[in-house]
Amino acid sequence: MIIDFEDDKGPTSFDCDVAIVGAGAVGLLMAVELADQGVDVLLIEGGGASISASNQDLNEAVISGREMSGLQNARFRLLGGSTNFWGGQILRFDAAVFEPRPWLGSKGWPFGRVELDFYYDRVARLMGLEDDFSDAELWLRAGIVPPDLGPCLRPFLTRCLLNRSTADVFKNELDGGSFRTLVHANVVALSSLNEGRQVNGLVIRSLTGREGTVNANKVVLACGTVEIARLLLSPLASGSEPVWSDNPWVGRGFVDHLEAIAGKVKLLDKKKFHNIFDNIYINNIKYFPRIKFSIEGQMSTGSLDIAGRFEFRSQYKEHLANLKLFVRSLLNGRRPEKITKLPLYLVALWKVSVPLIWRYLKSKRAYNPADGGVDLVMMSEQMPTPDSRIVLAREKNKLGMMKVDVRWKIADGELETMASFAEKCKEEFARLGLAEIEIDPLLIARDEKFMNGVLDYYHQMGGARIGDGPNEGVVDADLKVYGTENLYVGGAAVYPSTGFGNPTYTAMALGLRLSDHLVRDNA
Repeated sequence: MIIDFEDDKGPTSFDCDVAIVGAGAVGLLMAVELADQGVDVLLIEGGGASISASNQDLNEAVISGREMSGLQNARFRLLGGSTNFWGGQILRFDAAVFEPRPWLGSKGWPFGRVELDFYYDRVARLMGLEDDFSDAELWLRAGIVPPDLGPCLRPFLTRCLLNRSTADVFKNELDGGSFRTLVHANVVALSSLNEGRQVNGLVIRSLTGREGTVNANKVVLACGTVEIARLLLSPLASGSEPVWSDNPWVGRGFVDHLEAIAGKVKLLDKKKFHNIFDNIYINNIKYFPRIKFSIEGQMSTGSLDIAGRFEFRSQYKEHLANLKLFVRSLLNGRRPEKITKLPLYLVALWKVSVPLIWRYLKSKRAYNPADGGVDLVMMSEQMPTPDSRIVLAREKNKLGMMKVDVRWKIADGELETMASFAEKCKEEFARLGLAEIEIDPLLIARDEKFMNGVLDYYHQMGGARIGDGPNEGVVDADLKVYGTENLYVGGAAVYPSTGFGNPTYTAMALGLRLSDHLVRDNA
């Protein structure tokens, strides 16, 4: 059941067992799971069913550190959050990400990949990916022999969800009566009678100026990395500082994945190269072939986790992307944007439409025109450091909350990681006769100027990391905020290390793990 808090005739006070802040990938999934277990859940979302400029304006931030385009382009205030706009690629974090990596000074996570695999499987089923095969099975089903790239590199596959929006996947649950969803209700403060040791409620406010309260036995912050930091850094509703305000890691260890072009690729064996690296379709699921540093490669070079993909540049790329968005909108029952431009897309694509359709029908493979060349694009893990952080700015937003000041910084190890990875790729692809890779001279020289072209990948993480005690993290192994009895954090904000993998799948798996904990704690 959806309740619009902007409705002046509706209530201003709500009671529940578990209040979940944020109806994105993690919050909505947790609400569905908890409600199925008989828990009285109130899901609280600042936006509505569709995106609006007034809600998006609340994302405005001060940027004192490195520029981050994802602060505006990857945060969405509406039911389903960023899953309404993301690419839907999912990938489990490698087991090594959870383990100690002494060469990086990383202690790892308090639990391993084996424990999280159970929850990865559950997320896959809930999101409609019932056959989450291993890479070995997928290569075999596609009739592809993956290349032997030596001990330091590994080929692998990422998957793409058919239905990427959690608001669409769980539409019946949102519309039904298993849990309540409060929209246009922005959480502006946490309430507590004992300095936050027990958070007994939330103060909510709409952009129309309506104010109310939520009384809850347990509170889960699942509203995205930046908003989680904002709420944890803000004073309580009473004006007093919470018990976690002196935690040295609140807002710190803020990271993103780093994207950079390593260099240009000249194909030596075009047929074999495309056979390996063109996208694959199996049972209507799209798979993306990639390459990554093996754990042996990371250890031998002292590197972070990093992966690469081949970007096929073409004059047709924009038209192909627009056509895909058009088709996706139709399949989701929505009126496509810029529908009048469809004939222009089709005319522009007529030269590649026949090979594109033929390759898909013949072998269930994508056709990648590369008339503009091929690039090796890297996505690297970032080392979390205390200096990379989120703080509160002095200026307030339209809700009366302090804006955030994002001080994103990149440490020293990322440049060496990228250079080592690019050099290994160059060496192995030349050895196999697949391609020659012309690495950017700045990257070869380990010149810091190369980092000027490195972009954020819209994967904001950290700021409320898991740690062994309050001196090493904000939350414990059960994702409960240190010093509190009933305040939890869900999402990528808790990652103590990230690997290179897309963070949403892991965040959703952690959300289900937290749901199980809350159900057990409620019994």
